[in-house]
Amino acid sequence: MTSGFTVLGDELRATGYAIELLERSIEAPDGSVFTRDVVRHLGAVAVLPIEADGTVHLLRQYRASVDRYVVEMPAGLRDHHEEDLEVTAKRELTEEMGLVAERLEFLCCVLNSSGFCDQRTWLYLATGLSEVPPSPDGIEEQFVERFTMHLSELLVVSEEEGSDVSLLLAAQLAARRLGI
Repeated sequence: MTSGFTVLGDELRATGYAIELLERSIEAPDGSVFTRDVVRHLGAVAVLPIEADGTVHLLRQYRASVDRYVVEMPAGLRDHHEEDLEVTAKRELTEEMGLVAERLEFLCCVLNSSGFCDQRTWLYLATGLSEVPPSPDGIEEQFVERFTMHLSELLVVSEEEGSDVSLLLAAQLAARRLGI
């Protein structure tokens, strides 16, 4: 389906480590022109590590954007737009959880907040896990709390716990795929 909308141009407003803020000019199907703020993002990968018995490895990590700890699976930014997704997944699994997976299985790609940002997060399921020393990379990773719970429990984690939507979606997809 063609949208009938035409991007007329982008003006760079700000640049950060992982994002660019643009002011985008767009022509609507009726010929009117309008602008929108658009955030360009490197993209991220998130990995749900699950043991054969259904135990999931998780972490609580401080997130400055919401000024609180959030329950998450290992996740992180791609180093650049061309970085292989599985390379990112393996790196984040080792850095944040101290785990290596025999198998990585793609679950889905999420558009995180398409109303203003092009960020995509690729979700993976990691199985056949073995432990290695974690290698935290950022200041927040120095203070993560690692913990486990069964996948069936994760499926009923309340919003009060502070879980992110990628984790809840990955848990649903993994439960269906694994028959849990």
